[in-house]
Amino acid sequence: MANSSPIRVGRIGTVNTETGMVSVVYEDRGGASTAEIPVLCPGGIWRTPQIGSLVLVTVLSNGSSMGIVLGEFTNSMNKPVQGADWSLIFGADPTKYMSFSGDKLQINCDVEIKGNLSGSGNASFDGQVSGSNI
Repeated sequence: MANSSPIRVGRIGTVNTETGMVSVVYEDRGGASTAEIPVLCPGGIWRTPQIGSLVLVTVLSNGSSMGIVLGEFTNSMNKPVQGADWSLIFGADPTKYMSFSGDKLQINCDVEIKGNLSGSGNASFDGQVSGSNI
């Protein structure tokens, strides 16, 4: 089947977390699905796409079954964190995110640190702080 556009819109059909590859379903092509294709990782950051999320795909010259997922885009189901200059939502839960605005980094999820944590300045916490050497 010839493809008239090198850029297509589809939905994530499957995710292979071992290889970082996904399949994409094209609803406008009767549910045709790609083989597993790679996902573009700007700066080496790979985020697990959610099954069903809308993505842009650049289609290679061998037809619509192969290509590279360029990424998700904002829509009513995939909104950025309000007021943030930069944000990353973790998975399908929009309340779990990391955002940056001005000079403030906010992490809104559980954090586990393996290794050392150091810094300068003041630290303040709401809630409990625990550890083996506190």
